[in-house]
Amino acid sequence: MASGHRGHALLLGLVTVLGQIVWMRLARGEAAWAQVAILVGVTAALGTVFALNFTIGHLRAAREQVKRLGAHQERERVARDMHDILGHTLSTMTVNWV
Repeated sequence: MASGHRGHALLLGLVTVLGQIVWMRLARGEAAWAQVAILVGVTAALGTVFALNFTIGHLRAAREQVKRLGAHQERERVARDMHDILGHTLSTMTVNWV
């Protein structure tokens, strides 16, 4: 995951947990730390899932780009070979004709 995305995810997680703590303190006068720990765990798990999904998307795009580049390089190689063969054949025909 890019560092910018990771930073945003961490900031969002931190704000969520802090918001939960403030809400608990305002509603009950104290924070239920077990619930806060569960929230932290769930937030971390979701962040990991989103990060993996993001990475999988980038890997798929990179794989497609590699395929396209490979096909492009093969077309260029075939074009160079055809150019060389055609040039050699025409040169040979010209020399033999003269």
